[in-house]
Amino acid sequence: MDEYTSQIQSSAAYLKQMGKELDTAYLAWLIFKGLPSSFDAFASRKFEEIGKNLDTLDIPQLISELISEEARMQSSESSSQSFMAKNANKSANAAKNIPVCKFCKRKGHLEEKCWKKHPELRPLKTSNSISMSAFSSMKMPNKRNEFIIDSGASEHLTNDKDILVDYKTVINQEVTVANGCKMQIAGIGSIPIIYNGQKLLVSNIYYVPDVVANLISTSQLTRKGWKIQIDNNNCKLKYQSKNMTCNLIAKNDKTAYILQVDFDHDAIKSNITIAANSAFMNVSIETLHKRFSHISEKNLQETAKHMHGLKIPKNQHLNQCEYCLMGKQHDLVNYRKMTGAKKPFELVHTDIAGPFQVSGLKNKRYYISFTDDFTRFVWIYSLKFKSEAFDRLVEYFN
Repeated sequence: MDEYTSQIQSSAAYLKQMGKELDTAYLAWLIFKGLPSSFDAFASRKFEEIGKNLDTLDIPQLISELISEEARMQSSESSSQSFMAKNANKSANAAKNIPVCKFCKRKGHLEEKCWKKHPELRPLKTSNSISMSAFSSMKMPNKRNEFIIDSGASEHLTNDKDILVDYKTVINQEVTVANGCKMQIAGIGSIPIIYNGQKLLVSNIYYVPDVVANLISTSQLTRKGWKIQIDNNNCKLKYQSKNMTCNLIAKNDKTAYILQVDFDHDAIKSNITIAANSAFMNVSIETLHKRFSHISEKNLQETAKHMHGLKIPKNQHLNQCEYCLMGKQHDLVNYRKMTGAKKPFELVHTDIAGPFQVSGLKNKRYYISFTDDFTRFVWIYSLKFKSEAFDRLVEYFN
């Protein structure tokens, strides 16, 4: 910075000898123009100061401030570098203190926590992510009763919650699609279907609201004993046991093998009824009163008559609800006119105001007022602190 400003000063002195003296404001502009971006904050602050009064502009003083600013910045940078070096030394020391297992000779654990020596300490492998194949680039079926036979999906998936029975909520699980995007899994259940008059229950189907199609995982089918045969036109799914034999055929629509099924609506309706009854089973009338937005007992009984699955025992009655009583409370208005004072100093009104942004004499930022109710005469005392109010009150009455 010293070399930079010296060049500008020497150039200005040379021009002055030639009879071309530079204006002080222009010389300051030349200095600011060549500063690096690290001086932006300083330049902005100085521009504001200089702009208020150009007559006070002093070039030597400006150069002195620039040199001081450069020294401050270099000091800050060196402190930062020393801090980083100190942290690096701490990291190196921490690396030296990493424990080493005497049994397997690996770093990061001790012998008493070694999985090889104590297999029972090894955590079970759990996965909260399910993969599925590239379905985003293919034509998706628009009907809710169509399922894609997917060899790349690790689980059965659906986007229709209404066809699931035995539904359970799932937390902290997600599905990963072919492009790397992740979708949240909301629950799991089973789908009762009818194919060629035969009733089947497809279990362990994950409900993913954002998935664009229903998917049947071939890997899940093979694990449960299904045999799969694929040709150019069809994908044949066969299951055979002592109790039943089932054959399903998914047709090729040039993009995927799609299986069309019919849902067992009787089973779905029965499951909904069971779920509704279980939701209101052993529920008190107070709980139902809160769930139905604090409606009255009469309206609650009328709702139960016209609602399937909601039953309220006749011997149960709603007790007084604290929140309903609080919601019906109103302010009690006093319409009686207050009687005023009949003689001076019988009733005095007082108030404190402040603090004010602009201080008064002796840096006083509050005031306390005393108003006589009979004469309406007002006394005002200025306060430096709010704690002086009691002293002024004693002074007023004395």
